[in-house]
Amino acid sequence: SPDSSTALATAASRCWDREGGGSLEERPEFVRHGYPDDRAHGFAIGDLRGVYSVFLPLSDRVRTTQAKQRATRSVGSPDGSVNHPSRHNVEQRDLQKESSMTARNAIAVCIGAVLSWSVLVAPARAQVQVRTDDEWCERSGQSDRAYACEVREVTLPASGRVAVDATPNGGIRVEGGSRTDVLVRARVSAWADTEAEAREIVSAIRLNLDGEELGASGPDMQGDRSWSASFRLSVPVRTDLGLESTNGGISVSGVDGDIEFRTTNGGVRLEGVAGNVGGRTTNGGVTVALTGDTWMGSGLDVRTSNGGVTVVVPEDYSAHLETGTTNGGMRVDFPVTVQGRIYKRLAVDLGDGGPPVKILTTNGGVTVKRPE
Repeated sequence: SPDSSTALATAASRCWDREGGGSLEERPEFVRHGYPDDRAHGFAIGDLRGVYSVFLPLSDRVRTTQAKQRATRSVGSPDGSVNHPSRHNVEQRDLQKESSMTARNAIAVCIGAVLSWSVLVAPARAQVQVRTDDEWCERSGQSDRAYACEVREVTLPASGRVAVDATPNGGIRVEGGSRTDVLVRARVSAWADTEAEAREIVSAIRLNLDGEELGASGPDMQGDRSWSASFRLSVPVRTDLGLESTNGGISVSGVDGDIEFRTTNGGVRLEGVAGNVGGRTTNGGVTVALTGDTWMGSGLDVRTSNGGVTVVVPEDYSAHLETGTTNGGMRVDFPVTVQGRIYKRLAVDLGDGGPPVKILTTNGGVTVKRPE
């Protein structure tokens, strides 16, 4: 009816015309006291990436009343007389009352939708812990620029695969363990002419923590203003990984799965990994520490263009090892049985042989050794 439509429109405007519900203290009292952890406030237009569509079906009573009104307007009352004003007014008041209740319900659904949106669409945002005194934020290196840093931490449900994009500036470290969820720690750092500017840059950096795809975005880097976001993850042992960076190293330990990685400027360290593992760096060294007595999975293929290679092989380890360099020396610290001369390339079955373990460099030395 016109009254119910007007009421619903008013409810909708009250819900969506507010830009993030204003400040923390401007939220409705029942939200402030009943939902102290609510984060659906203080955001700007565009921060929420979606819209709820809420359909409220008319109750049987409202539909029946509307049908009776339409029939009465078209043919009059059953006895042919004029409709009784008091009866019509009572029905109209009842209808308006129910429409008003529907409008209030719409407002409640809208508030609930906003609260649920902060949990469902960005669950990590509602649970993120921020620390500015974390040891990871300790400044390293020499620079006369002002520095600001904070560590953001969140726990996400495990889905079996995690992808991290740390571009343009940031490293990635992933550790597997006996957990059933994914712990994400992100160090957000900024450099500028003043500390206030650096803090402003940090506050403008947004983390994408939507399930499988993790990353960061921030303001343009101009002049002496720059920022980075590095990630440390603790994941279940059996997890597939997709890791990418431009300026930052990549480290993976204790993970078994389909693992792909790539970085341009940064070293690579793999320890105790298994599965189908492959990746490369352009400018950086590679260290692979094998564990156990054989490679578990289909194999390993890691390459660097500019950097040395170190392969740590336990005693009595079985695999088909292939390593080498184009421009650099080669050293093997334990006896191996090969045919021909070891010069720039080594291809040998260790122990009983097994899946291929390949680590190559173009410009850099190669060292194959036992664990220390």
